[in-house]
Amino acid sequence: MRRVSKMVWLVLGWAMTSALAQASVFNEELRARYPASQRLEFSAGENPVVALQQPAQVALPRGVAIVLLDTYAHGLTLPVARQLAERLSRWGWHVTLLPVEIVAGSDAGPANLLPDSRYTDNTQPGLSHTAWNNEVLLRLNGALNALSEQPGYRIIIGQGMNGAALLNLDAQQILPATDSLITIAPFWPENTLNAAVASHLKDSQTPVLDISGGGYNRWSEQTTAQRERIARVNLKLHYRQTQLHETTGTALHDPDFVSPFVSQVSKTIYGWVDYLGW
Repeated sequence: MRRVSKMVWLVLGWAMTSALAQASVFNEELRARYPASQRLEFSAGENPVVALQQPAQVALPRGVAIVLLDTYAHGLTLPVARQLAERLSRWGWHVTLLPVEIVAGSDAGPANLLPDSRYTDNTQPGLSHTAWNNEVLLRLNGALNALSEQPGYRIIIGQGMNGAALLNLDAQQILPATDSLITIAPFWPENTLNAAVASHLKDSQTPVLDISGGGYNRWSEQTTAQRERIARVNLKLHYRQTQLHETTGTALHDPDFVSPFVSQVSKTIYGWVDYLGW
């Protein structure tokens, strides 16, 4: 198990090092590829952030949906997230695709936002759990401030480590005002911290749609049953766990093909919003 964990850290460390080196390049690529009307630019701490936005395609929008975007080749990547944004915008959401990455020189160090607590750690190999949560918090604060004039509800969608960060921040009650969280296979690739993902639901005050299954990630599968049990035992209001089919667990990356993953996730979100009465 330790050898497997070390291998995961090495792979993640390589991916995140590459993402860090490409951070400013990613911003410039979005500026080059997309017109100003499709971009949302703001600051997260001292770092500029370029996000993409897709307005609601209805006269009376439901609100804002922020999709936390993976900047490396896994999970909610840009092609996959754009497909999801297209679906959500048809149903009345102003969608913002928000990249999450640790930027070189970021002020998202452990001492700046999150004090030491039972929710934080000093993980150093490859990727800092606390620094990642800090970065998610900084970027969400910046994005929601920039979107403050948009009417309606606020939902935030995150997959994998971004989903785990959302649950962590919500448990600490420092997440910006949000009407619902939608997590897709939340996990953290370290045994102790991954086990804590389920316990965050005990202190969560926000309605949570927990999308799991599909063979997406063994780390997430380790806590699937515990997440549902903790939410039920603690009488969490407005919690739903749904399972993806095995054939849709992997998000496809062909921009010309509507992946089964996007189709099922978007329909699950639609049903959740309908349940909440929005």
